[in-house]
Amino acid sequence: MSVSILWRAILAQAIAVGALFALLLALPLPAALFREQGAWIGPLSWLACALVTARVVGLGSGRAVAAALASGLAAVAAGPVIGHTGAMVTGVLVFGLACAARVRLPSDRGGGDRTRDLRLERPAS
Repeated sequence: MSVSILWRAILAQAIAVGALFALLLALPLPAALFREQGAWIGPLSWLACALVTARVVGLGSGRAVAAALASGLAAVAAGPVIGHTGAMVTGVLVFGLACAARVRLPSDRGGGDRTRDLRLERPAS
């Protein structure tokens, strides 16, 4: 796990989500919009923030989408127990952990404790 990426991803995602949340609250939108359409506005907003975070931190969009999915599911599971704000905090923490995780590939079974950091690989052109 990359501790540097962990903290940068947590900070960037928290800022992105907080800024978008503040912007949406500041706009003259009807409160009913979020009650009625929040089931898709929330996840799309979370995904958009994850893609911004990936760009800022220098992660691939695939990793950001996977981290957004994992953290979104964790937030949904935590929400009924700890509320919306607590679920957002949980989501940001899980997002950071997912971004910082290094992936062990099946092709690395050869021996030792080798991991492959997919962030360093460039897609073939």
